[in-house]
Amino acid sequence: MNVDMHAEQSFYNPKFFDKVETLDKKGKLGYRYAPKPDNLYWKLREAQDWSTIPRIFDNDCEPFY
Repeated sequence: MNVDMHAEQSFYNPKFFDKVETLDKKGKLGYRYAPKPDNLYWKLREAQDWSTIPRIFDNDCEPFY
């Protein structure tokens, strides 16, 4: 399998939000991020419980490749 390690979008998928394409009045393409249907982010944020979220910015996390 030939994988481009710099193509982050092939490895990461948003957990809490979906990227939604939009068109403005002039027909220009844009994007907005909409919460996924379960609204998990807002529930976790209110509870301040991030224990189920992968620790991607810590030195002790395992590489994804």
